[in-house]
Amino acid sequence: MNLPATEAVERELRASRYWNLAEATRGGAQLPTLIAVANGLKPAMDLWVPRDGWPALRALAKTLGLVHHVDTCFDRFSPQIAQVPPRAVAKSRW
Repeated sequence: MNLPATEAVERELRASRYWNLAEATRGGAQLPTLIAVANGLKPAMDLWVPRDGWPALRALAKTLGLVHHVDTCFDRFSPQIAQVPPRAVAKSRW
């Protein structure tokens, strides 16, 4: 079978215990880092998760036996953020 790489990778990821990372982050961009943390090769990682990705992140942490800690939360739709001039705020707010 000759599948394009993205389809083959998605098929393998869906069958793995790491699929919830793709769900949580809308793509799973930090998959190698997560695998390193889950296997004890790296002590921790940071991860940006959209609000709707939290259920998948919690499921992922439970599946892998990991813990998570939220230290920052950005609400880009808040009325307070809307009042700040765009060039006065770091791009990471988006």
